[in-house]
Amino acid sequence: MSVQRIFIFIIIALFLLTSFGCAAGTVAEHQGKKSKGKSVQGWFDPLALGDDDIIINGLPMPSFNSEREDTSAIDYEAMTKGYRVQIYTTQTLYEADSILVRADSLFLGEAYLRFDPPNYKIRVGNLISRSEAEQLQRYARTAGFPSSWVLRTNVFLHPRKKEVEPPESEEESEQ
Repeated sequence: MSVQRIFIFIIIALFLLTSFGCAAGTVAEHQGKKSKGKSVQGWFDPLALGDDDIIINGLPMPSFNSEREDTSAIDYEAMTKGYRVQIYTTQTLYEADSILVRADSLFLGEAYLRFDPPNYKIRVGNLISRSEAEQLQRYARTAGFPSSWVLRTNVFLHPRKKEVEPPESEEESEQ
């Protein structure tokens, strides 16, 4: 035999040994054995975890507009259960940022952007009572956010700057 044929024979033999050596066991071998691990049944809903109770102390709120007033005097650690009104949901950051700027001026600087993949959520207010939150929801609907709704979450304890007033209607502005 020539050296070339021996070399080809060795290559083919190694290929076959590797192929058969990596083959899995047959189904008959595994049918009689029970798995030692636990089986997973059902489904998992991450929204049911209630992660609104998690408060990360010492981190400042993100600022999306550098022209906002100085908030360094606000104690971000002072939080409690309260209410906010979610006014808008979108999947694009650009749209969320433009709505946030609009909401910041309409709601006296109490607008917040939250990202829960894949949605950006714009929420407003730091309210303790549900009745105040419902009043803010009515204002949000008249201000152009018809799908706004009240939700219970953690809110900051710093006081609001002004009372919320409903926007003027067209009839009132003509007088």
